[in-house]
Amino acid sequence: MLVRPPRAKRRLIVTVLVFLVLSCGLLWEQEWSRRRQVRIVADEIVGVLGGEKRTYDDIAGSVHEPDRRLVDAALDLLLKEKRLESEETTITDKADEQFHVRLYFVRNGGTPTASS
Repeated sequence: MLVRPPRAKRRLIVTVLVFLVLSCGLLWEQEWSRRRQVRIVADEIVGVLGGEKRTYDDIAGSVHEPDRRLVDAALDLLLKEKRLESEETTITDKADEQFHVRLYFVRNGGTPTASS
């Protein structure tokens, strides 16, 4: 035998369910928006690099996005998609100090090949 909960309890359950659905929708929209922003910054990075090799600081300073977390996420995406490659090199400054830097460059015109 089922016992119906009181009206106030049903309203509370419905309210909680509506809140959960709206919260999930908001979180999904935020995640989708972030992925779209990362994709936009990634495409901008490919355009900035062109056929040149550049350091992270050069790239971050050249894109219009001031949030370095988005630049990091865009670089990670490009490396994962194999649109970018990187190499470590050593540079020497005027005081003969050596520094290791990572250079990023576009791979095969920025598009993954069929074999990758």
